[in-house]
Amino acid sequence: MIDIAVQLRSFLARRQGWDESQSVRIVTLLASRLGGRLEWDRDAGEDWARISPGESSVVLVYMNGPLLLVTEDIADRLRDMASGLPLVEVPAFNAVVLTCDPHVLRDAFGDRTWRNRALDPDHFSAQDLWFCTV
Repeated sequence: MIDIAVQLRSFLARRQGWDESQSVRIVTLLASRLGGRLEWDRDAGEDWARISPGESSVVLVYMNGPLLLVTEDIADRLRDMASGLPLVEVPAFNAVVLTCDPHVLRDAFGDRTWRNRALDPDHFSAQDLWFCTV
């Protein structure tokens, strides 16, 4: 299991003063580097942007602060651009490999993750986290 508490605490520490325009710049650069399609519906209030160079997403970026979820197969291609940003690498977005203290999840994402039956803090996937917090 991959405990993401450290990355989420880093995310929380950097979140104050974070501007959405910084996230827009990051996702635009990442999509360009990967040659992928950027999907984010700001008008619908989505908090996550997805970058998909093919049929499936390989990068998720939380737009309300610097947090990136990436698949392991492309992490090396993005490490220099993501330097200093909280980065979580997963084998696949549907792989149930993540864990986190529920209080840290609540601090990071509010009540959307607190006692949510769709997200077990002891074992969840990046997709589960995205689903509960999009």
